[in-house]
Amino acid sequence: IDSLARAMELKSHELSGILLGLEMKRVIRTLPGRIVELSEDLKAGFGN
Repeated sequence: IDSLARAMELKSHELSGILLGLEMKRVIRTLPGRIVELSEDLKAGFGN
């Protein structure tokens, strides 16, 4: 999350709020180690 925040020029707490909203909408999921990935449904849509 920290490296993503730096890349997007956001503060960590700003990005955390955005990610929480996406997680609640089931767009992403957070894995152990603060790793974020697309939900399985979206990955299937991209053919991954």
